[in-house]
Amino acid sequence: MKEFHDTCINRLQEMLKEFPVKGTVSFEKIKGKHKDYYMASVTVTGHVIVVYLYPDDKEAGFKVDGWDWIMLEKYDYDSPDKLISALVAKLRKVLQDFTGEQNKGI
Repeated sequence: MKEFHDTCINRLQEMLKEFPVKGTVSFEKIKGKHKDYYMASVTVTGHVIVVYLYPDDKEAGFKVDGWDWIMLEKYDYDSPDKLISALVAKLRKVLQDFTGEQNKGI
């Protein structure tokens, strides 16, 4: 499998094409206090979603409008690929709720 973060970014970028995302979504590598991670902001219909990828731990998550935190941990999935699929599905659902695009991605 490719690097965890590369696969996450590619799959998320592909899914985001389905929605009216404002501007370009690009993941930035952040030098964290204890470890590095990747972060990107997604704006759609006035809502801001910040996506976090932790390649060392093979974990990911996102925060919706600065409040709702969705975390996906490797311990809850059989493989990194299943975690990535769950991340894409959960983010797609949030975007569908915001845009009313219920049939996208099915």
